[in-house]
Amino acid sequence: MYTLHKSIIAFLLFFTTTILACPPPQNANASQWGFGPDDISIENINSARSVCSSAKFELLPTFDVIKISFNPSPYVDVGPGLPPNRATWQCSVNFRLRWPKGWKPVFESISYGVDYSLDNNVYAILETFVYIGPGPADYQMQTPLSGPSSGSFCVADFLTPPVAGSCGPKTTSVGVRVRLTIDNSGNKNGSGYLKVNGPYYLGLNWEFCP
Repeated sequence: MYTLHKSIIAFLLFFTTTILACPPPQNANASQWGFGPDDISIENINSARSVCSSAKFELLPTFDVIKISFNPSPYVDVGPGLPPNRATWQCSVNFRLRWPKGWKPVFESISYGVDYSLDNNVYAILETFVYIGPGPADYQMQTPLSGPSSGSFCVADFLTPPVAGSCGPKTTSVGVRVRLTIDNSGNKNGSGYLKVNGPYYLGLNWEFCP
């Protein structure tokens, strides 16, 4: 069963101008583990038919952050000349994570940047789902927005409870589904857009298996 978060979102930064990207989460203990490149690997297993099949995955050198880069960035808008009422952008990205004997990954946090502008009575929401293996989402987060307002900010949240894999050696799929929705049914002449700025970051810890 997934955990839903929308009221405990931490807004780390807020600007009235666009920011390029948010910083990855920090983990002070990451450098102590000393895994080599042969111990942990990531393989892209996206479907070529996916709207975000060009997404790229990177395990940062500290081994405690997975960076997910979208190209193009997730974006949705409404306004004059566009279909009225409601628009949605959605895709799922998947990668295969392998880790060594004696350890298990624990996904603990997620962060990303948001850029938006909404007229009066125009609403938007960004939803993120995280999966380990098949089945329902292990985690879900919502970022609701309403107009009139605009801005750019970083969003960060801790996964509660954390999403954990099993003890290695192990290879399993990890999925992240992103859905952007914008709605101007309350103001059919209203305009607005919602965009993800820069990459998603998944922060993880590695727990020792006795």
